[in-house]
Amino acid sequence: MFIYDWANTLFDGIRRLWDHKATQGALNSAMIVAFLLAVAAAGGRRLGLIPQSYIHLAPDSVFNSVDVVLTFMLVMGVFRLILIMPCSFSKAMGEQFQLMSLLLLRSAFKALSDFPDPIQVEAAQIGSLGLIMADGVGSLLVFVLLGLFRRYREPSGELQDGASLYSFVSVKKIVALVLLVLFLIMACRSLWGLATIGSAGRLFESFYTLLILGNILLMLVSQRHMPSYRSTFRNTGFSLATLFLLLALASPPLYKPALGVAAALFALLVTLAHRAFRGSPGAG
Repeated sequence: MFIYDWANTLFDGIRRLWDHKATQGALNSAMIVAFLLAVAAAGGRRLGLIPQSYIHLAPDSVFNSVDVVLTFMLVMGVFRLILIMPCSFSKAMGEQFQLMSLLLLRSAFKALSDFPDPIQVEAAQIGSLGLIMADGVGSLLVFVLLGLFRRYREPSGELQDGASLYSFVSVKKIVALVLLVLFLIMACRSLWGLATIGSAGRLFESFYTLLILGNILLMLVSQRHMPSYRSTFRNTGFSLATLFLLLALASPPLYKPALGVAAALFALLVTLAHRAFRGSPGAG
């Protein structure tokens, strides 16, 4: 089909551009520059050098400069996730947990803005200290579970027909392209909100909502190509794990790392069950 050929050509071109060494080098350089500018802006705000009309663009703490870097890394992570989606459900799931671990680290650094500058821990900051520890430990546990998940994950291995594989991968590339366009629109809106009212909104939470819908759509498409109960359960389980991640992002601070770890553990258990019942008569 023409649309399949078009989607493959466009997606593969974007993927090659993204993976190019020059592109990755430019993005890493931009991240360093963004961090230095954020530190300089925070220092200028503290010294009263920033005009009042632009004060909302400067971080109110030098610790929030780290948030700029982590947000940059998250945006890059979302791009990488979207470009990996056509590869396999399990690879895309791993990228989602990688994003979750970075989101928890970002949340921990955001809590540092509650501390005075220069930093010191007083009674008023005890609660923030607990949030930092919870997010940090949660991020570490998600990292560990992600390592186990990637060690034990496996492809479904059910697609044998070349034409069926081509059409299935092409549909996944079309879904990925749509998600990429929608994320770019959402990112531009967040940048506009940051520039005008000083608030970027909830970009990543909104994207995870789209990601759940995209995963469900891919799960329904995969049902046509991989109709066995075993594969259906694995793909549906991964979609449910993504839902847990969205609930984690929308939860109060202490619940966020707990639900993130629970989501990673659930995906790992789904993967282990998928491996354990490979070839079982009742699992096909």
